[in-house]
Amino acid sequence: EAANDGICVTNDDGRVVDANPAICALVGYSPELFRGMDMAHLLTGAERENWPKTLYGFRRTGNMSGVFSYTMQSGTVKTVEVQGTRVMPGLYLNIVRDITERRRAEQTIHDLAYLDTLTGLANRVALQKRLEQGLAQSQTKHQTLALILLNLDNFRDINETLGHPTGDLVLKHVAARLQETLWEPDMVARLAADEFALLLPRLAEARHIKIVVDKITQGFKAPFTVAGIPLDIQPTLGVALSPEHGTDADTLFQRADIALHSAKKSHRHYAIYDPATNQADPRQLALIAELREAIQSDRLVLHYQP
Repeated sequence: EAANDGICVTNDDGRVVDANPAICALVGYSPELFRGMDMAHLLTGAERENWPKTLYGFRRTGNMSGVFSYTMQSGTVKTVEVQGTRVMPGLYLNIVRDITERRRAEQTIHDLAYLDTLTGLANRVALQKRLEQGLAQSQTKHQTLALILLNLDNFRDINETLGHPTGDLVLKHVAARLQETLWEPDMVARLAADEFALLLPRLAEARHIKIVVDKITQGFKAPFTVAGIPLDIQPTLGVALSPEHGTDADTLFQRADIALHSAKKSHRHYAIYDPATNQADPRQLALIAELREAIQSDRLVLHYQP
């Protein structure tokens, strides 16, 4: 009676035989209404459909442990953790704890870690994790995986002309359009500013990537109407495929980025990674470092050729 945790006794049919004040306060029913109630009455959707199976397992083993969504008398839904034990034939003691706030806090932490706060899309961390999983599966099943990096053309002009709030609205519209373009289990992520990524973990054949790219670019044909202003926004895409262009996440990101810069340089809508365009030569990087050092130490000499 004095326990802070909600406690109720149920029978083999899942009906409440007795309840303490704490659980009555939690569900919002008076003791008179709650006693005799079928616990399934508190459940909704799939949980209610699965309740007969859950109840059968409870009766068979004498123990139950799970998390459920309880609908209060007010209509509010709360997340509860239930620990049930058979205390005598036909009677079960259930300890019910309200974990709604804990779950909400956990969800908030998860969202901050894995979601882009502006668009609600996955962020770089979530994409990296999913990409690594997709690469492992594609190698096991001998499937083609595609990573597409997408950048919006002239997005800076929108920010400078119409302001950053309008730019943010544009990014939200773009995110929604990209999500409409793809199918399960494809993934859309926002990496930074106007840079997005699309992960296609189960591409049937490498040549099908052109169909996907065409569908994405077609999705940008209609203007974006933001704050009553129609805006023509076009994307540039860089594509890298696995295993053709790499079998690890870092290599695939690097090569999709190279393809994106190649497309921008040649003023094309998209480019698929081509080793011939890869300028990321370690010798070139070493030369850049040596030149910077030479400038700082005044070791360059200018010769004039008439």
